[in-house]
Amino acid sequence: MKWETRPVIQASLDDLNMGLVTRYTGALRDTDITTDLDEVAAIEEKLRRAGLMTGVGTPTNAGILLLHDQPQRYIAGATVRIGFFGGRAGSPIFEDEVTGSLIEQVHRTVELIFDKYLADTGPVRPRGTHGSPPLPRDAVHEAVLNAVAHKNYESGTPIQVSVFADRLCIDNVGRPPRTWTVTALLGRHTSRPNNPNLVSALRSLGIIDGWGNGVGAMRMECIEAGLPEPIFELRDDETMVCFQMDEDSVMRTSLSGNDPATHASLTRSALSDAHAMAREAALQHDIGLTANDEKVLSMIDIDGRLTAPRIAKSLGVSESTVRRSFRRLRDLGIIDRVGSDKAGFWRVL
Repeated sequence: MKWETRPVIQASLDDLNMGLVTRYTGALRDTDITTDLDEVAAIEEKLRRAGLMTGVGTPTNAGILLLHDQPQRYIAGATVRIGFFGGRAGSPIFEDEVTGSLIEQVHRTVELIFDKYLADTGPVRPRGTHGSPPLPRDAVHEAVLNAVAHKNYESGTPIQVSVFADRLCIDNVGRPPRTWTVTALLGRHTSRPNNPNLVSALRSLGIIDGWGNGVGAMRMECIEAGLPEPIFELRDDETMVCFQMDEDSVMRTSLSGNDPATHASLTRSALSDAHAMAREAALQHDIGLTANDEKVLSMIDIDGRLTAPRIAKSLGVSESTVRRSFRRLRDLGIIDRVGSDKAGFWRVL
């Protein structure tokens, strides 16, 4: 039996948040729900079909995570920990622990990150010191949502959000299939959730789309905000994503060890295959890739159907600048055009 379908025998329907239950099941009202036996039976049946409740009326682990106000009472580590480390490793200077249903955890975590840890006012301003653009809120929201949805909750380990002076890293126990590399994660891929019932329920609520588009959305949000792409790392049993907040600093991530604050320089191998190939080709032809070239490559690597006007608007440059990047990348053999100018798309070779 998969972990998410195991019963939580200490709990019942009455222990769940009725507002969340009725939001998910589409029941007509969210108060005094247990007074209508037919309505209760219909709710329990829908929860059973979704894998959120057993046949004897006991919530499953997935049901507790999604529909209980305090899932950590039954599931160890079902929380998010946020810590601010400043510019050094070691213990956090201050920290918070976020509890509540998974939906509330996502909302509250993003709120704390931007309203407390990355706030313009207050005792600490953990942002770039050279006028770097702020982190895109939607990208951070997507990263937190991915961590919550795909975490291995059997580990008993909270999701960790580590905020430094120049970067923000989100680390959770759980990873995509072991055959996947970072390159596969960055490319187009299907949704392969560790918690299929939980993800299906979140999709039914309209919180995620279930198409495996989250990583691409994070990359695009950062590019359009004028920031470097987030850095992804897959370990044996963990997934980490780091957002750089200061363009003038060297991006450093915890590439080894269990301490999220451990510093190690970002290596060339952490670049996407497309970027590594582009830089190598440019070097062989004694041609330098501009920053715009690399941004254009990143965007069409995510979505080859993006047009020059759309890319130009996103990057804040002229269409002619984007078209020059197209030509340079095509001349280097990095991209080619499939189909017509009007109906075709760019393919990264």
